[in-house]
Formats: sequence, C-alpha cells, structure tokens
Amino acid sequence: MINMKKSKSRKIKVGSLEDFKKKTVSNSVDNLSAVDVYFRVKGRDLLYCDVYAYPKGRPYGDFNDDIGLEIIRLNGKKKSEELIIESDLRGGSWENAFTILPKGKYIARVSHKQNLDGKKKATRFNLELDSKSFKETSVVPNDPLFPNQWHLLNIGQSGGRQGADTKAVEAWKNRTDASNVVVAVIDGGVDVDHPDLDDNLWINKKEKPNNGIDDDKNGYIDDVHGWNFVKKTPDPHKDMHGTHVAGIIGAEGDNKIGVSGIAWDTQLMTLDVFDKGKTYSDDNLIEAVEYAIDNGADIINMSLGYTIPHASLDLYKRAKPEMYKRYLNVFSRAIKNGVTIVAAAGNDDAEDNSNLSLPSAFSSEIDGFISVAAVDHSQFITDYSNYGGEITIAAPGGSTDSKKSMVFSTLPLADQLYGGMPGTSMAAPVVSGAVALVLAENKKLTPSGIEALLKHAAYKETFLKGYVQSGNLLDLDKSLQKAKGFKPKRVKNKNQDGSQLITGQKLSVPYDELAYTNIAERLWKNSGKDKVISYRFSNKKTSSNSTLLSPCQKRFITKLLEKIDNNTSLLFKEAKRKKSDFIIGAQNSKSGELSLSETSKGISFSWPFDSNPKCKKPISSWDKRAVTQDLGWALGLQTLDEKSEFKYTFTDSAMAWDYENDFNGFTSTDYAVINQVWSSF
Repeated sequence: MINMKKSKSRKIKVGSLEDFKKKTVSNSVDNLSAVDVYFRVKGRDLLYCDVYAYPKGRPYGDFNDDIGLEIIRLNGKKKSEELIIESDLRGGSWENAFTILPKGKYIARVSHKQNLDGKKKATRFNLELDSKSFKETSVVPNDPLFPNQWHLLNIGQSGGRQGADTKAVEAWKNRTDASNVVVAVIDGGVDVDHPDLDDNLWINKKEKPNNGIDDDKNGYIDDVHGWNFVKKTPDPHKDMHGTHVAGIIGAEGDNKIGVSGIAWDTQLMTLDVFDKGKTYSDDNLIEAVEYAIDNGADIINMSLGYTIPHASLDLYKRAKPEMYKRYLNVFSRAIKNGVTIVAAAGNDDAEDNSNLSLPSAFSSEIDGFISVAAVDHSQFITDYSNYGGEITIAAPGGSTDSKKSMVFSTLPLADQLYGGMPGTSMAAPVVSGAVALVLAENKKLTPSGIEALLKHAAYKETFLKGYVQSGNLLDLDKSLQKAKGFKPKRVKNKNQDGSQLITGQKLSVPYDELAYTNIAERLWKNSGKDKVISYRFSNKKTSSNSTLLSPCQKRFITKLLEKIDNNTSLLFKEAKRKKSDFIIGAQNSKSGELSLSETSKGISFSWPFDSNPKCKKPISSWDKRAVTQDLGWALGLQTLDEKSEFKYTFTDSAMAWDYENDFNGFTSTDYAVINQVWSSF
C-alpha cells in the first residue's frame, strides 16, 4: 500500500453504488501518488462488484507504468482503513478485482507503483465499478452466510485463489432446483430438525409417522426420513459429519437462513450407519445401499471408508472373496437401477496404485460409481487427500490450514448450526449435489452417462494430472450447460492413413490424458461449428510487443496448418478480411512465451520468435516445438505434465516433455485426439 503520509492522495466522491449499476470514473494519477474514489453501499443485501482499472481510451489494454488497485472499507467514526481486496499485477497490466460488499463506506484506491516508461507524466486511467455484469451471468442466494462458502464462490475470502470454486453461481443461472431428485446420505445421521435442512428432507409418503406400523411393508417401521441401521430405529443420531455432508448437497438455498447447498431444493434421505460410533460395519453399509435402491434414491453419497496400505482391489478380492462379491453385487445393482454412487477417495495421503481405499476403489470397476479427491481453496490437491489415476474427479474439500479455508456447511443445532470441516468427505457431497442438478436437468441420463458427462465437462487442471484421472476438476456450470443434450457415444474419425478410428482404440497416449477442450470449443463456436477455421497473418497489434513475422516463419506455420488439415477433419482457410478465427503474429523474443488474447477480430496468437527478418538462418528447433505445441493446445491437445516422468516421448505425442529425443511434430495419436475432441462438441 502507498505510504499516504509521504504521498498525498487525490479524493473523488461518487456517491452510492447500487445493484445492477455501473459507474466509471476517468482521472489521472501522479507519479508515486494515489487517487481515492469514495463510494457507499446502502441496503441490507450484499453487493457483488467487479472493479477495473485500465488505461483511459484503451479498455483492458496495458498501462505505460505500474498501477495498483485496492478496495478499502472505512470503519467507525475515525474511518480506519481495512483492506478488503487488492490487485497488483506486475508491470503495466490493467488491474481488476471482484469483491462482495455489505452496507458501508469504501475507497477504491488507484495508486502509481512504479515508473516504467522513464517519463514522469501522470497516468490517465478509467476506474469502473460494475455491480451489473456479475448478476447478469450469475445467480446468488440471499443466505447470510453464503460469503463463507468459498467452494461455491471464491473471491479469495479464505486466503485462496479468486475463482477457484465449482462455478456454482454461474451454473445456478441454468438451474437451482433438484426437488425431484432423492439423495441418500449414507453417513452419520442428519439433524432432521435443522432449519436449513428440514424442508429438503426425503419423506416416505407411504409411511405414517410414529404409529409403530410398517405401513409400506418395506421391513422398516416409521422410516419417514430414513433409517438408523445401528439402533434399528427411524431416528438418526444428530451427527456433525452427516449433517455437514447433507448441507453441502442440499441446504435450502435462497431462504434468508444460513448457507446454501449445491442444490437449493432436493430430497435428502438420511441413512445412519454410525449412530454415535466412529466405525461402521460392512453389513450395515450394504443394507443401507439396499435400502436406498429399494426406496427410490437417485444418488448415493458415501463420505466414509478406510485405506489399507500396500494393498489393491485384486488382493482384497483374493483375501476376502465373499465380502468383495457382496460389495460388487450391491453396487452393481444400484447402478443397474439407475442410482449414481459418489464416494470419498479417503484422507490418508495415499496413492491408489499401492494402497486400497474402500469403498471408493470400486469406481475403477463399475461405471457410474464416482470417486472424489479433494482440492483446497486454490485448487491444489490437499495434503490429506488420497490420489491417483483411478480416482474419477476432484472437487473442493477444504484445507486444514485455517477455519476459513475449510468447507462451510450445516452442523446440528447442538453444535452451533454452522461451521467448517475439511476432507474428501466434503468433496464427495459437492459432486453429489452437482449430480442432483444434472439429473434434474436430464432424467434420462444413466449413472455411467452422468460420470461421462462430469468427466467430459471437467476442467483439465494441469496441476492435478497424476492425482486424478486426466486432471479432472468439477465444473458445475459446464456440466449443467451440457446436461440436456448430452449423449455418450462412440466417436468415429479418420486416422492419418484414412482408416477409421474408434474411441477406445489403443493410442500411445490415452485420450483423457491428452485432450484439452477449452480453447478448441471456443474456436468451434466462433468458426460457425463447421470445422472450417479461418486464419490470417498480422504484423500489428497481436501483442504489446508485436514485431515482424518473417517469410520463413510464415511458411513453417502454413505447412503446419496444412499437415493438420490433411490428417484431421479440420479445414484451414486463409482469410482475406481482418476478421478471422486465428490471428497469427510475432513478438519480441524477450517476451519469453506465447501471447494469447481474444479480440473482436479473432483469437490472437503471437510467438516470441528469435529475430530472423531475412531468413538467413533456419527456424530453431525450440521455435518449431513452441509453435506446434501451442497450436496443438488451441486445437484440443493438453501439454503432458513433467510429473509423467517422461512416460511419454515425442514419438507418442508432440505435447510430451522430452529433452532427450528429437522433436518430430504431431503424431498419429495427436491427430486422432484432435478429431475426437472436435467430434465431441
């Protein structure tokens, strides 16, 4: 923060900032000084606000100097300053921050940090206070403790990375209701009297409460909301763990009480296999699964289990064949009856190729059985989570670092109603809540189809490669967008030699490990969905350090596009107009890496080529590799992580990390995966 005693700030007052409004202030900040923009937030509701500072006349362009942005709350009569959030990107980057503001007085401080251009002129800027755009693309519940739920909306409030959440508020624009979906919570008992859960409980309508008669003749007397399998009664023990898990799935949303679940409305079936104990029996767990199947559950959440070191499912099968068979049969029966199973991967920091986590390990044998690892508030795998290539997906489970970094949810009335807990036990119900909304959106989806959808829609997080399948990280928004029309299918495409490639055919790198759809899907939408991609070369404005693209660099890129054209279903056309899907340029080699930006005229790629204006020397191997890998990444390929320990080489994929072999460009596997990615849209 600027030392205000040494550097006097200029003050500007803009009055009240209202919901669904934008305010823009144009001004200038002197060298090593600051401008304070004072504003108020009125009313009882929280204000969700994007704040931007960018060069005047150049929206979201670079400043000539280093500018910082702070949002500060003024407290008390003495108006002491409390920093809410700041954006201080290095260099001349424009600054932005997203924050949640309750009623109060605030300062948006734009400060001059460093002179970069050698001139001491004042830096002109626009400060934009935007409480409109977020609300246009998101839905936020009115639950007063919602700001504590970083797993639903992460603005850095717990010390984590802004945006490292499930994309719930974006997803809720499509759907919040899963009132026709029954989620069985096999766990400790749920507090059925909790005010944030009592309207979202499953009700056995065939059973009359407290009459001592098994009205529906299902073998369980007075089982109105579920069953306690330890005491053999309909009364669940009001357990902290079970209540917390239930709230993550389906605490009542937008009811002006407490917190929100992933699904605002759903039916929670409480199946207590612990009572007051810390362990469960195999018999009770199997009976609870049978109960869920027979009484209409659509989803089973199991935030329970244990890890056996130096073991595998195969060893378990041989050591306990009868128990293995019982579990396999009951889980398979659930899937066959349309019940999706979600299980916590375990909290023993154990890798799945040398340790056995039960029951989650059955996800490797049964389609529609989803195992879940835990990430923290910065989307890194947690220090406790079990991990490995057989685990289906990761979701927020919280950190043990602080109370704020835990996942915040419901607790029993006797335990203060709300609080935080960490664990894969918290990550699993995040996924179960997502499955509930997906199933509400498309009831025709089978358990295996739901698993395929979540994996297809998942964000492929590079830092999670090796910790879960393909680096899969739950993306609720994308899952809901794709739910209605999603049809898992076998995709057919051409191999390099013209023969047909069928999804599942053995590739030198598995499809899920190599595919990356984010940029490709954007290109697909921009190109008119016809797989014809237009491109053009440009020497201007492809980056802040644009330079001339030499003839030999153009020739290399053109030939590379021709190869992709000849070996995939994509077609490349050089555009004659300024607008195109790809804008290809060069920048100063000192930039060090690709400059990628999306403009109204297309997606701009600018490479830091070695200076070679007259083509006196051949393009370096490093430049060839960089261009090839970056284009592959744009068209649907994922850079293979170093953590693969060079499992894949350049003979397998151009996207491999390989410092020992010569770079040869795209392989048949690369072309096949590009085909499959584009056929999946």
